[in-house]
Amino acid sequence: MRYITIPLLALCLVGSAQTEIRQTTFAFSDGSRPTFVVDFPEADASQMESWYKGELKDISQDVVNKKETRASGARVPDVSPDTITVLCKAEKLKKGGVVNLHMAFLVNGAWVGPTSDKAMIEGAKNFCYVKAVAYKKMVLEKQLAEAERTLARLQSEAATMEKDKRRFEDGIEKNQEKGTEAGKDKVQAEADLKTNEVAIDSKKAEVATAPTPENTEALQKLLKDADKLKDRVERLGNQAVDAGKKVDELHESIRKNLADQ
Repeated sequence: MRYITIPLLALCLVGSAQTEIRQTTFAFSDGSRPTFVVDFPEADASQMESWYKGELKDISQDVVNKKETRASGARVPDVSPDTITVLCKAEKLKKGGVVNLHMAFLVNGAWVGPTSDKAMIEGAKNFCYVKAVAYKKMVLEKQLAEAERTLARLQSEAATMEKDKRRFEDGIEKNQEKGTEAGKDKVQAEADLKTNEVAIDSKKAEVATAPTPENTEALQKLLKDADKLKDRVERLGNQAVDAGKKVDELHESIRKNLADQ
């Protein structure tokens, strides 16, 4: 029996999961800068950088992506009323599958760091927090959509299996009835054949003592009837055997059907 669980956490994780913004430093291609970092467990670094690049494109005059994403002329009111430069880099840690997303903010020639204005620091943290939550929401919504598609597919497969199971069961019932009827008819045909054989023996005796055209014709008819009855007995016997085999096949089909669910 297969089970599928929709990640319902996608509906509440964004709001309940702790998204912590830490301050640290990171070595970008042009030097070490103070950064604001968010940890993303089991994340895809390349997907993350692509998403953040798109977000920065929406608010910047120019965005380049070489060793890291650099957004120039970025409008980040939380940090500064002036346009600023934002550096962004996803760092895949060697252990634990965690990705650190570093963001650095250059405002009027100075990098926002521990000694910067408190309001500026809080603004940078808020910007990072909002983007991190939005990214998590996007990922979870994609996971939810994929899980819903998987669930729909499995439900469709289950419905097909249930339909097949009912069809197999109907087939079993019909073949059992067919086999039973064939068995009964075979018994009756065998009894008719025995009666016919007695009649043949009697008619042969009559023909031997009185070989009239009527007696000879009657004997020929009895012999033809005997051949027909023998064929009928054989045919009904085969039908009973075939019906039994079909029942066994359908039982096996049901067993496999249940095993696949």
